[in-house]
Amino acid sequence: SAPHAQDAVVPDPAVPDAATPDGFADAQAARRKSLAIIVGNSLGVALYGSRKWWDDGLRSTFRTTNEGWFAQDTFSGGADKLGHFYFNYASARLFVHAFRWAGNDERNSRALAAWLALGTFTAVEVVDGFSKRWRFSTQDALMNVAGVGAALLFENNPRLDELVHLRFMSWPSHESGEGADPVGDYSGQTYLVALKG
Repeated sequence: SAPHAQDAVVPDPAVPDAATPDGFADAQAARRKSLAIIVGNSLGVALYGSRKWWDDGLRSTFRTTNEGWFAQDTFSGGADKLGHFYFNYASARLFVHAFRWAGNDERNSRALAAWLALGTFTAVEVVDGFSKRWRFSTQDALMNVAGVGAALLFENNPRLDELVHLRFMSWPSHESGEGADPVGDYSGQTYLVALKG
């Protein structure tokens, strides 16, 4: 039987057709730009980490620690856990925009962004396990997952994104010493959940 008109598939003009020469070129360009984002991010984090986090060197053995969560006697009162959550959240959301710019569709942009953010921060945590100063923390790794999960929740629910905003503020504290370090100065950090009117 002949197909009905309502069954016809109408191509979305916003999505390049990889079967056409132009679509193939667009897909190749999107792959190159996406790869540049991934490599650039990885090199940037590795460079920053080698100068800030792992400057004491690495060990040949992998070590773990139980840092606790938000108890009074934990490191920074657990503020570093909020940092893991927020920076994974913010990174994933920024990467969604970056991968859209690269030419990926919405679904692929979100997937690439989530995996890149989570992969980056998980890799940092694993290297911490080999560093002389730090150790791998299960709590940090779980907060990384929670941050990326929150980013996907907001990306997939525009109405929620219109109502709730997660915010980070930093002001150098007296503990920061000479140089301002918004990432490591936990006493100078404030995390907000803003309900927008």
